[in-house]
This record gives sequence, C-alpha cells and structure tokens, in this order.
Amino acid sequence: MERVDFTFCEVNKFKAYGGANGNKINIRYKQKSYMLKFRPEGKRENRSACRDFTEGRKRLIEFAQLKNTCIDSGQNGYGTELSSIMAAIREQTLLPEQERK
Repeated sequence: MERVDFTFCEVNKFKAYGGANGNKINIRYKQKSYMLKFRPEGKRENRSACRDFTEGRKRLIEFAQLKNTCIDSGQNGYGTELSSIMAAIREQTLLPEQERK
C-alpha cells in the first residue's frame, strides 16, 4: 500500500461529510477531491483517504434520508430489517426509477 503525506494538501472548507465514524475533511490531491478521515487515537492507522466521487452532479445521500422519503414506511430512516430496506429502495422517490436497478 502506498503511503502518501497529505500534510500540505489544500483543504476545501466548504465540503463536509456526515457519519459518526471519525472526523473528516475534504482535500485536493493531484487535482482530485478526496475525503480524508481521521480515526480516534489508539487505532492502527490514524487516517485514511478515499476519492470523493460526489464531484459534479453526483452526490451521496445517507440511507436514513432516502428511507425517510417513503411516507408509508413504519420504521423511520433507521430500520435495519432487510425487507424494510428493500421496500425503501423500491418506494423512494429521490432516484428516478430507471436508475434504481
């Protein structure tokens, strides 16, 4: 695995990420956008980076937000039953039907 020093990368202060698994910032590395994730102290690796695929018109929506668009759902956005998840994927209205497959 290649080790990269992100110390001097440009930080985009206008891009933020959700989720509870560590602090995250957006950086530019080799003219591309990356999410740099910091893990809690004491973990083997204290940070990792992954390419941010939400550039342009693409975006990431947390599943709870998607599921909350299903008016007839009985489990809010945080239900974890497989049948409830599959129903939410079928019923959601944020993604056009031809893109759900």
